[in-house]
Amino acid sequence: MLESLFGKLMSYFHRNTVISTTLLLFLFLSSCSKPLSPWKIDKVETNNPQYNSTRLVYSDKNARFELYVTANETVGYFSVTSLPIPSLADDPSKSKITLIIEPEEEHVITHRITGGQKIIFPEITLIKILNAMKKQQIVTIKTGRYLLEIPPPPEPKSLLP
Repeated sequence: MLESLFGKLMSYFHRNTVISTTLLLFLFLSSCSKPLSPWKIDKVETNNPQYNSTRLVYSDKNARFELYVTANETVGYFSVTSLPIPSLADDPSKSKITLIIEPEEEHVITHRITGGQKIIFPEITLIKILNAMKKQQIVTIKTGRYLLEIPPPPEPKSLLP
């Protein structure tokens, strides 16, 4: 039965060489391509390493993690696409997030950027996130209605400070 079906399929493709050629080309090209990374990586390299920079972005449909690395500093952000990140009741310029790096979970107070849809990570929190990524650990950020699970970037040791 299977041989008969295969024979009919081959006979059909043999008669329709345009279809078979297109199909073979598609299969060949798709089998040779790398899987797409969910990370967007932008690098600027100059003759002077002091001016080099790397921007790493991981996002889903509701939230985004951004990392900017230069020779002088590393800055990390978490931003959302719709409703603002909840602020603290006593200080609208601050927000509380939950940072999960298995098996640990901690609550972190962060600074909200004007508009409330973006926060900047404190330096100690950013160091924890970077260390986890270097160890190929998943980092989860939760706040309000938002949750973002961040897998380690490709080649983290060459991209991260």
